[in-house]
Amino acid sequence: MDHHLEELLIQSLAGLLVVATIVSYLFKWIKLPTVLGYILTGVLIGPHVLGVITDAGLISAMSQIGIIFLLFIIGLELPISKLKQMGFRVPLAGVFQLALTTVALSGALYLVGIPLQLALILGAVLSLSSTAIVLKNLEDSSALDTVHGRLILGILIVQDLFIIPLMTLVPTISSPITTDIFMTVVWVEVKSLIFLALCVLVSWRLFPFVLDKLGGSHSRELFILSVVAIAIGAAFITGQLGLSYEAGAFIAGLSLSGNIYTRQVLLDSRPFREVFTTLFFVSVGLLVDLEFLHQNVQMALIVTLGLIALKFVTAYSSAWLTRYPAKVALWVGFSLFQAGEFSFILLHRVLENASHNEAWKSMLEYWSPLLVTGIILSMFITPLAIRAVPGISARLFARRGEKGSLTHPGGEVSLQVELPPEQVVIAGYGPIARHLAASLKVQRIPFTIIDMNLVTIKKLKAEGVPCVFGDVSHPEILKAAGLRNAKLLALTFPDIRASELALKNAKKVNPDVICVARARYLPEIERLYSFGADSVVHEELETAIRFITSTLHTLGQGSATIHQIINLIREQEAESGKSIPVGDEQPVFGRLSLLVDTKIEWIELPPESPLVGKRLAESDIRKSTGVNVLAIANNMTDRQEINPDSNYCLQPHDVLVVIGTVEQLQSLEAMLA
Repeated sequence: MDHHLEELLIQSLAGLLVVATIVSYLFKWIKLPTVLGYILTGVLIGPHVLGVITDAGLISAMSQIGIIFLLFIIGLELPISKLKQMGFRVPLAGVFQLALTTVALSGALYLVGIPLQLALILGAVLSLSSTAIVLKNLEDSSALDTVHGRLILGILIVQDLFIIPLMTLVPTISSPITTDIFMTVVWVEVKSLIFLALCVLVSWRLFPFVLDKLGGSHSRELFILSVVAIAIGAAFITGQLGLSYEAGAFIAGLSLSGNIYTRQVLLDSRPFREVFTTLFFVSVGLLVDLEFLHQNVQMALIVTLGLIALKFVTAYSSAWLTRYPAKVALWVGFSLFQAGEFSFILLHRVLENASHNEAWKSMLEYWSPLLVTGIILSMFITPLAIRAVPGISARLFARRGEKGSLTHPGGEVSLQVELPPEQVVIAGYGPIARHLAASLKVQRIPFTIIDMNLVTIKKLKAEGVPCVFGDVSHPEILKAAGLRNAKLLALTFPDIRASELALKNAKKVNPDVICVARARYLPEIERLYSFGADSVVHEELETAIRFITSTLHTLGQGSATIHQIINLIREQEAESGKSIPVGDEQPVFGRLSLLVDTKIEWIELPPESPLVGKRLAESDIRKSTGVNVLAIANNMTDRQEINPDSNYCLQPHDVLVVIGTVEQLQSLEAMLA
């Protein structure tokens, strides 16, 4: 690489990232989408303000990768299965919105002197809305599971699916409409469908096989590398087929959506998307010509207001035509009046392809900055408009005497799974988790497993066990497992760093969830508590306790003595702040605590005991030790005596259920020996 070019690239990237960080922080602080901050960054560092970047081609080339990843992720995130739950009216509303908006905008552009063929493609490009901005604001306001939220989501899905044919049509815009060009368009669409079918077939056959192998290797790096290879590889193949790179990435993501590993693919590819899409939106900001806008500010405002007004009316009408209530239609209108991020991408493609026509080229040199300004301003206004909708709706419909409910005539159908309050999320599925899951199953307590082993997850799914493939340290994976409604999170794996991240994010997702973690060594305990653990199981301590119990039992020590020693160890651990006692250590046959310093003990009568063969009255147990015998059981003879008679004859291996203080129980054990 030329040294000057290398220096220019590093300077451009350094300035871009510094300014983007500062502006994005400010936008986050004032609760506006960071996407808008990236666009403003492009305006600021461009040649008209700070002049950090003078060659927009460098950033534009790198942003191409961002576009590929953006479309790949959008394809992955398309919840097409939800359309089935929404009914036919939701996708129908999406089709109406695209058709009405394209016709309205194309008509407006044609009236101002733009040729019909170019006006039609520009109208279709501007008919798209911003998926990122709208869904982010609906999610922040907890409106995604409302009637209007589901309708808006469905329309956005239809818009995203509309991207594929649009991308294949754009290269043909400068050609005259003839039979040949019609056949060319048909052939391009056929190639797109063939490639889509191949992608779906590969996603069913090849991708699962490859990702299963990579998931089984437990190598995060290999898994991430495979995701990048799929996205870039699909884009390259479509480019070789004469289609756009973006279409290939989108189709590849679409073919993988809904698979068992989709969530983890989304998480692993997110860093690439964030970095490269930042470059893309910055490159959009670089397109803003402030000098041109200063000279044409009145026309820029007219274009922006015209775009917003036409899109509001057509979006509102699409909901009204599918017989949704007026309040729902109002939400749709205010949420979808902006043009979206893909409008930028497609507008850029239109400019490239229209450059072959001199008349169109000169025309677009004037209209392109105005349209870019309209898109950007409409995106800026959207978050403010969405926040204002509840107040506008309340005032508008209160005057009509309507109720404030937004319920659909068909009733509400939640898209979220309602989980019971005692839900347990188990992270990892090793031996400890298997025993825990089995215990919960016996007690009929619902649980969900999170694991990074695809083989394990597939086996669990085949058995009908609720499970999620992914990294438990990611909030999205925790949400997918139902942690928002869970009572307890059990981190059964010994990885301290993963546990710390999981605890931190778990408390963000659900501050009330009880977190039980696992620590191998003493120094790890305090760290886990500092990250939000409510209880820590210390492997070294529990192993030591089992060794002590087994050793002392072998040496003939009584259960009460062992119990005292173990309680002392736990108390010392608790006083040091290094662990929390798990409760009384259960001796053989178990114990129930009733009163302070009073215990119910099950003590077996050894065959060599001097009391064997004596009647209960002759044993003087109560008189000698102060212990009361509540019951006697013998597993060998299947005898059971509740509140035994004084004439009961004591037999070898009788289990005496007795009550007394610790000292009294110790006296009894000494007497029976």
